[in-house]
Amino acid sequence: MRKILPPLILSVIIVVTLRVLSIFNFEYSQLVYSAISIVLLLGGGLILRLFAEKKTKTIRFFKLRFIKRKDLPIVFWMAVTVISGSFLLNILSLDMFSAIGLDVEGNMLAAYDMNNMWLSLLIVAVIPAIFEELFFRGATMSVLSKEKTAAAIFISAALFALVHGSMYLIFSSFFAGVVFGITVYLTDSIYASMLTHFINNIMAYILFTYSSMLSDAGFDDTIMFVTVLVFLVSVYATIAVTAKRYKKQLNEKKPIINEGEIIWEKRKEKRSSKKQ
Repeated sequence: MRKILPPLILSVIIVVTLRVLSIFNFEYSQLVYSAISIVLLLGGGLILRLFAEKKTKTIRFFKLRFIKRKDLPIVFWMAVTVISGSFLLNILSLDMFSAIGLDVEGNMLAAYDMNNMWLSLLIVAVIPAIFEELFFRGATMSVLSKEKTAAAIFISAALFALVHGSMYLIFSSFFAGVVFGITVYLTDSIYASMLTHFINNIMAYILFTYSSMLSDAGFDDTIMFVTVLVFLVSVYATIAVTAKRYKKQLNEKKPIINEGEIIWEKRKEKRSSKKQ
């Protein structure tokens, strides 16, 4: 429980600071907001580094391992999972809150000036993908993962949703946080989750920009059907691969007692390799 307090306190400080800043609207306010968010997230990550064991290297703490070629398929299907899942959850959230009479903001991107495409991409896609991942999947998960990896993924996802500070985005943000956490778990690389996060934000930007055009073209039902289908397939693949990785870790931790068991384990590996 004590390990949760540092990232929780820092997350509350971040969300309160950013919510206060969002009240003010002046020229270049978006750039100022982004710059302060970088300082808060990066500073928060460095503070959490102080709670790690001294023998843990900073590169290992933040999971700064470069992406390998074998990681790219994982990044692709995790990006598909988070894009389709967030899209569906946002629609369900909007319908749910509307049904109970709550007026919520339909899209956080509406608050940004989209006239400058490159500046918009920097603010809504690049900066969040890098610095949110460093704080939540890098520092926060490292502090929490000494207990249980699953708990670290879900707690960091909850704090990720908290920092986004939007009732409308609470479910999709939590889901996205879980997917990004699983991405790090499967690849052991923060760069993999950064890339997945970046792809998700780019797609959110594209959908926001061209949503009215797609709706006018009458593609609503087709998009919904395809999204549901893709989401179900990608979630199944994610669960299957994550379970396989977890079983492999359990087998690696299992102590081998004698030479007979070593021979038995080798035979099992040969049988499993033949099946694959």
